Amino acid sequence: MNIKKNLLPFLLCLSVSGLLFLQAQAQTVTVTPVEYPDGMKNPFMGFRPGFIGTSKPNWKNEGPYPTLFRHYIKWEDLENAESDGVQKIINFCNTQWAGAEQANVRIIPRLILQWTDTYYYPADIPDGDYASQKIKDRVRRMIQRLGQVWDNDPRVAWIQTGIIGKWGEQESPVNVRDNNNEWVKIIGAEFQAAFPNKLKVVRNQQYWDQEGYDWGVYWDSFAHTGQYTGAWSNIKTTNTQGRWVTDPIEGEVAYDWGDGRSNFAYPNADPTKAWNVNSTVQNPPFYNFIINTIKQLHCSSLGWVDGYTKTDPTCLEGASQIQKAFGYRFVITTFSCSRQTAQGGTLNLNFKVKNVGSAPILAPVLENWQLAFTLINETTRQIVWTAPLPVSTNIRNWLPGDNYDWDPNSNPNGTKTYLNPAVEHVINTSVTVPSGIATGQYLAGITILDPSTQKPGVFFAVKNFFKESQAQPLCRIGIGQDLSGSTDLSPTLFNDLVKDDARSYVLTPGTTYTLSTTATNGSVARNPSGVAYGAGLSVILTATANSGYIFSGWSGDLSGSTNPATLTMNANKSVTANFTPGATPTTYTLTANATNGSISPTSGSYNAGTSVTLTATPNNGYTFSGWSGDLSGSTNPATLTMNANKSVTANFVVNNATPTPKSGGGGALHPGFVALLSLLALLRWHFKARLSRSAP
Repeated sequence: MNIKKNLLPFLLCLSVSGLLFLQAQAQTVTVTPVEYPDGMKNPFMGFRPGFIGTSKPNWKNEGPYPTLFRHYIKWEDLENAESDGVQKIINFCNTQWAGAEQANVRIIPRLILQWTDTYYYPADIPDGDYASQKIKDRVRRMIQRLGQVWDNDPRVAWIQTGIIGKWGEQESPVNVRDNNNEWVKIIGAEFQAAFPNKLKVVRNQQYWDQEGYDWGVYWDSFAHTGQYTGAWSNIKTTNTQGRWVTDPIEGEVAYDWGDGRSNFAYPNADPTKAWNVNSTVQNPPFYNFIINTIKQLHCSSLGWVDGYTKTDPTCLEGASQIQKAFGYRFVITTFSCSRQTAQGGTLNLNFKVKNVGSAPILAPVLENWQLAFTLINETTRQIVWTAPLPVSTNIRNWLPGDNYDWDPNSNPNGTKTYLNPAVEHVINTSVTVPSGIATGQYLAGITILDPSTQKPGVFFAVKNFFKESQAQPLCRIGIGQDLSGSTDLSPTLFNDLVKDDARSYVLTPGTTYTLSTTATNGSVARNPSGVAYGAGLSVILTATANSGYIFSGWSGDLSGSTNPATLTMNANKSVTANFTPGATPTTYTLTANATNGSISPTSGSYNAGTSVTLTATPNNGYTFSGWSGDLSGSTNPATLTMNANKSVTANFVVNNATPTPKSGGGGALHPGFVALLSLLALLRWHFKARLSRSAP
């Protein structure tokens, strides 16, 4: 037997088999999901109905969109005698808000003492009293009690400060700014202390800003041009400081004063349509004016305009368009996933997300709305495995565009687009498949988890949706085997994510832990801010030294001297920032490292406190995979605060997959494939050489 003669075909077969195997391992699925075309509902945004006192609404009968309800609460319902205790508040809320969690709605409460000329004072205080020491003390005590009941209640979205004046609008018959902002100081101090975990909104932000209360705003004559030089202009000014990024902009469209054709700045609007809620959503000039104002001011929700006739087909298009403009709207522009992997193996994920709405998600501080990968059984349409993605992927940072190119006064013919477009966020990560997952074909998707249920809580604006699990599958993959068919999903599989929405939350959320910090001769800031945090949430702590001191390191439940430092909340934590005497540097050095790519800006010196936006750019043939050093995660661009000398490395990996135009598999060759190609070439050369030597 001639071993050499038979070895070559054997090696060739082995090489081809190995190539095919490695190519299958390297393939990815790439899809471009179709955007959901209409308005959609998500927590903390959209049309917002309201009710007063004990006139509890039927949560499900308010149209297809509301997830927020404003509750005007009469003081006398919570306390009618000085001896009434906190339990009365608890009992009232539990009765009036019963079923809110099953309906997936949240409450924006506003406590009131007066409705037009009707009063709701406790029996021991005269109606209309806004001046006595007794009412001031009772307001203080009431806010403290409300904090005990509402601050950790998941049914409460955020707090409208209210209380003073007709309807709690803080203007008449008494204004919170009277007597040198007296009521601002009283109410502000108590709400600040009582609600560390809830966002707060006020009327007339400028008076509250003067006292250091940088909160959101509710405007109860939204889009009225009669207030263009007043509330409208003030909100625009505050928004230039970035307030809309962290706090709600909301309110209502008032229909009890002014005229629609002048309020909405369209004198040529259809004169046969009376100015009312229905005409607002039926008449394109009207509802487009509302939409432009929502986008300009980064508005999350509005009431009163929600009262259109839900069964009138002529109202539905305008209502859908307005709903699309509210708050956040997350679109998946592209999604890539490993075509297959083995149990215990790695699934690589790469997808891009953009917020095409008007505001960020404004959930309570302590709630961790986490991005997650889902594996779905195609037959049962149920989620069989959920894998939370790294906490550095913070959906609160998915911001819409800014600087809207339109203004009814100075720029009515603008392009009606954001001149600073929304950033497209790139998530490049991987998950390890559990060994217990059965071999077979599955559907892969991503979701945003409700913190109380760890089930889908926020929908992406894509048509892919299963009502059985509220999941959003994006493509078909194999676990333990390669696919036998297409990776594409037929649109006929999908349900409607508004009509078939069945999300809910629970009143007893998952475990939370408290964080306490101590600092002498300096301070500690936390991001996100708060006192209690959901289990697994990462908190970024930043130490800042007082003049004459230098940060020297952490102690307690955090060690080392990295600043800022990240702390994972898996228990109650106590952290101390230590400082030693010394001259505090006024500038810090940034060292930027990159191989197979570049970072912009490059290394340099920056004034203390400067925010530097770093952008990683890969060389040809490479893909950015994430940051290391004093910056983590894979957000690109990413922002770094210069409060110490920093060293940042941008990491790049060799491209191992070339996406195909559609999700049919395909991809670049595995590095092992390249090696086998070289072996094939060598063997081919060897074979040809032997033939040439044996030729006559």
